[in-house]
Amino acid sequence: MTSPVNKKRVIVIGGSGETGRRIIRFLTAMHPHLDLVGTSRQSGGQSLNKVPFVHFDLDDPDSAVDTLSSFDLAIIALGPMETIQAKTHLLCLKACVDCIDINDSLSAADSIFSLNEAAKSSHLLMLTGMGFMPGLSTLMLSKIAEENRSEDKNYAIRAYMGAAYGGGKASPYAILASFSRYVLWFIDGKRKKIKTPWCDGKEAFTFLGHTTKNLLIPYSSVESAGLEAKRGDLYQHIEGLDARYSIQYLKQSVAKFFAFISPNERRNNQLAEKFYKSGQQMKDKKDADPDTILWCYPDNEPEKGLLLHGMISSYDLTALVAACCAELYLSDQMTDMSGVFGIENISEHHRTLLLKLLNTQGVTFKEANTDALKMSGLYFGWVECPEKSVKDMKHYYQNWYTAPKQHPRMIPLQKEFLLQSEIWKALKSRLSPLSFAGFIGKTLFRWRAHQKQLSDFSSETPLPQKEIWDKAVKDISMFTSGYSCARDVLGQETAFLLYRKMFLETGKMEMRWLWPDTQLFSLLEDPCQGATDYWIAYLRSYQHLNILSVSLDISTSRKISFTINDCLYAKLFTNLGCPELSHLIREMEREALEYILLPNGGSVTWELFDQGDVQALITLASPSTVHKEADRKIEKLVG
Repeated sequence: MTSPVNKKRVIVIGGSGETGRRIIRFLTAMHPHLDLVGTSRQSGGQSLNKVPFVHFDLDDPDSAVDTLSSFDLAIIALGPMETIQAKTHLLCLKACVDCIDINDSLSAADSIFSLNEAAKSSHLLMLTGMGFMPGLSTLMLSKIAEENRSEDKNYAIRAYMGAAYGGGKASPYAILASFSRYVLWFIDGKRKKIKTPWCDGKEAFTFLGHTTKNLLIPYSSVESAGLEAKRGDLYQHIEGLDARYSIQYLKQSVAKFFAFISPNERRNNQLAEKFYKSGQQMKDKKDADPDTILWCYPDNEPEKGLLLHGMISSYDLTALVAACCAELYLSDQMTDMSGVFGIENISEHHRTLLLKLLNTQGVTFKEANTDALKMSGLYFGWVECPEKSVKDMKHYYQNWYTAPKQHPRMIPLQKEFLLQSEIWKALKSRLSPLSFAGFIGKTLFRWRAHQKQLSDFSSETPLPQKEIWDKAVKDISMFTSGYSCARDVLGQETAFLLYRKMFLETGKMEMRWLWPDTQLFSLLEDPCQGATDYWIAYLRSYQHLNILSVSLDISTSRKISFTINDCLYAKLFTNLGCPELSHLIREMEREALEYILLPNGGSVTWELFDQGDVQALITLASPSTVHKEADRKIEKLVG
């Protein structure tokens, strides 16, 4: 069906589910006045983001078709697709409604692709697999395959999903379906059934930001259905596809066990319920990881691939892909298409348009040059859910002491930074094993002594409340004890040089977690102002705790000068005999400010004085200039 864009009606089938709710949220943000309706198995009457819901029952096809027939587009967010198969698509066919789905089941994909001729004869469009895997994985594969990054045309998908989001009720079915003695993989340009390669030399993989390898679970990639259809041009570039994933807390041995016993339908339903409840419990665990990572690369060469990484759920990523596909549809970019299409079947032009839309929502891939990404401090990725207001961004008006739950991989990474640092290596090379053990003991003893020394600290300015004060004392005394002991061994010049390097490298990684990535600011109406507002809120959060004082002078709307003084950290460093460390936190903060400000058109001049005092001037570019530059970068990225 076609109608003017502002009159098109969209229905999200399964809008009350884990992904459906997110699709509605993103669509309403992209199109506030869109005629949008959600469905629920309940009797209706509920709403989400002011979007009304209607009753929808697959087992009542006449009523379902009647409901669908008044819409232009149906977004199918129901599950489990292993069970539903193409049932909803058949209803869309009967109702003459175009549809988009987020299918992640290969058997369902086969059923959906079998409707291609029927959809074409009815002049209907069915976009299938518009989610995370397939969807984003397919876009990444298409880009590296079209660039012929693999001479033998063999590629790999590796995915990691943290447990911090719990998951929806349909997700366990997809997970359980992947536990199999056999997988259907795309090999030599055909789909082949092979024994699941649990242990073939490729079963372990280290994801960016992880300090240990993950054992992977092979699965039947849905892309093989569209590639085997040999429609579009992508199939010419891909001969083989090796697909595996890892979910936090889900051990490969568990997958192997269930693959071996092959539970029947009744037992599978029971297991799905248990998996769902377990997921809801695990998301509240202290070490539940909020990261999602997707890595696509030429077989055996991860560094030649593309990487997507961020503190975002796979459900959000799925919803963003579906919402951006809907945006293409609503803007009449697909009026000449009919039939069933996966991303592997649509034209390169349409894939480029979809990539551009995803970029405007903060979903970007980067070259998988892990050394370069680590140099940028991106151990926790760069993709997050987009926000329209800087005040809605993560950790706004918060700092190291007030931000909620620290990333569970922070401490392991901090430890790795220490053990890999040049100062650690210099100490180990200078000292014998016995002397080095003594050095560690001396450092721990001095840490306690420095904490005790600060118990008598007094200041002309008010100190933070006890909870914050105790944390600050613990941190600063840890820094000074380690540094001063290293200074005793290496001398001040060498110790300071090496300690500063380690401190700033670690601090860069920590600030990338604390603050949103620079690309999130580029999505704001005024990116440069947003980055500046975020920085000022950060400073004021510390001022509120009596850790520093900040004063502002807004001379013009695009020039803001500020001063930082009365820094508690600098006073504590000096009190503990390490005044040379007083500048380090300001240096770390300056790098973080420049990271979010400079790419968004701002500039900063920064003068650092004794005791961590700063005088600085921020100059803001106009929003139009920033957005033109952002558009140029997107063109370069997807072009």
